[in-house]
Amino acid sequence: MMDHNKLDRCVTCSRQRHREVTNYNGTLIFRIDNYMDRYLKARDDINECLYSEPFYTSLDGYKMRLRVFLNGTGRYRGTYMSVFLDVDKKTIPFNGRVEVRLLNQMNDDRYCMQAFNINQNETNVTNGIETFAILTKVQNERCEYLYRDSIVIKVIVKLL
Repeated sequence: MMDHNKLDRCVTCSRQRHREVTNYNGTLIFRIDNYMDRYLKARDDINECLYSEPFYTSLDGYKMRLRVFLNGTGRYRGTYMSVFLDVDKKTIPFNGRVEVRLLNQMNDDRYCMQAFNINQNETNVTNGIETFAILTKVQNERCEYLYRDSIVIKVIVKLL
């Protein structure tokens, strides 16, 4: 299980740093620059997670944002990158399918992808993937996920 005290130490990344644009179609492109510095800080418990800017399923739809733990969470800490989707408490209930992709920045057709369903009728429910991407694969230069010290995560949310 996740240590919710650690979640309180998450930092919100600036929009400018990640070149994000708020969108209203259920899709997020979350670019994380200065990856190695951020990873080392996560490993050393300085900044445990990063928040994306909010994004929405439509103009008047669900508000959500992605939380990324570069060094993982729980028993997977140090071996996997973990990702979680926070849905605004004001918009419960929420039923959807979430697809999270770690993009290969040199080849659009290759990516690491995992998906999960959310059937959320209560507030404060954590939804995500503790074993999203193996850190050795993320940091392997031949895999091309880490390029010019940045990674890109794409989230696609489809309502059920």
